[in-house]
Amino acid sequence: MEEIVKSLPQHTSSWSKGRLTYYMYEGFWVMNSFLEGVILAQRYKAEPNDVFLCSSPKTGTTWLKALAFAIGTRNKFDETNSPLLTTLPHDILPHLGLFHQKNSSFPVVATHVPYASLPKSVLTSNCKIVYIYHNIKDVVISHYHFIREIKKLTMEDAPFEEAFDEFCQGRQRLVIGRTTSRTR
Repeated sequence: MEEIVKSLPQHTSSWSKGRLTYYMYEGFWVMNSFLEGVILAQRYKAEPNDVFLCSSPKTGTTWLKALAFAIGTRNKFDETNSPLLTTLPHDILPHLGLFHQKNSSFPVVATHVPYASLPKSVLTSNCKIVYIYHNIKDVVISHYHFIREIKKLTMEDAPFEEAFDEFCQGRQRLVIGRTTSRTR
């Protein structure tokens, strides 16, 4: 894994004051904290009954996970005993690259990996793909504030204008890759 990472182009975000590094992998920028998971996700063996929830970060992934879980388990749980009452959707449904064992009783997996970079088994297995998208202006602002909070940066320390410029230059891909005519 180390050798793969060393061979990848790298970009350290200027607006994050060196606290955020991206690597170019399969044509899209991946945050350093997600890189190993994205690479290991290529080993995933999708099956026809799998459902992939695909989204860009900050576009409603949590909402989509909760909705998919509620629909998929509506005959198992009701509004009084749903795990969603006490557990975050991110802890209920796995994220591709962040788990090692598939839940065969509820084969729903979430990902921020772009379509072209999904594991080949996903593209050939006839599994279902649900895609959610959000207004890009809202996404870039939400992502900026999210990263700023987790990296403990003030708005003065991390100017939005710099983050916006990096996004427009394609340097800040929010993990998911470029928007294409297929996803518009």
